[in-house]
Amino acid sequence: FLALLTIDESLTPLIINTNGTVAKYRIEILINYNLIETEKNLEVSAGKAKGFAQYEVGTSEISNEDTKKSMIKIATKNAIQLMTTKIQNDISNKNDN
Repeated sequence: FLALLTIDESLTPLIINTNGTVAKYRIEILINYNLIETEKNLEVSAGKAKGFAQYEVGTSEISNEDTKKSMIKIATKNAIQLMTTKIQNDISNKNDN
């Protein structure tokens, strides 16, 4: 099999303080995927999967960066789990036909 993945990350402010600073962010990971069976050159599954996470901004830049990295991992894990479920469903449906 050949897996083609395009992964995009976006960071959206959810809560903006009156002074213009951001208090809370939402992270979105979008995975566009194509799974191809190489022997038959046949597309097995294709689609999009999204994962989300949110985090509140603290006073420490180091802590904020660590929290952001942790939330990116969580959002990515969620997107991968959804992608895996979709691929399994596509394979199951093709085997039923």
